[in-house]
Amino acid sequence: MTDTNDNTNPSPGVTMTVNESNLDRAVRGGIAVTALGAGTAIGGVLNPMGIALYGIGTVAAVTAVSGYCPLYSVLGISTLPQPQQS
Repeated sequence: MTDTNDNTNPSPGVTMTVNESNLDRAVRGGIAVTALGAGTAIGGVLNPMGIALYGIGTVAAVTAVSGYCPLYSVLGISTLPQPQQS
C-alpha cells in the first residue's frame, strides 16, 4: 500500500513566518498573563467576562510564543526590524 499523503507542507500556499519583533512578542506575553490572570480572578469559565478574557489571553499567548500573527499577514504588516542594506 502506498501512502499518497505528503505531510511536508500540510497547507500548500500557507506560510507561517515570524512577523513579530521581540518587543511585540513581549507585549503580547504581558497581555496574555494579565488577561488570563484577570479572567481567573473574576470567576473563570463561570463568568462570561472570564471566558472572554481567557480567549484574549490564549490568542495573545499563542501569537507571542509562535511569533506569527495571522492578522499581520492579512494586512501585510511586519514588526520585525528590516536588515540594513549597505
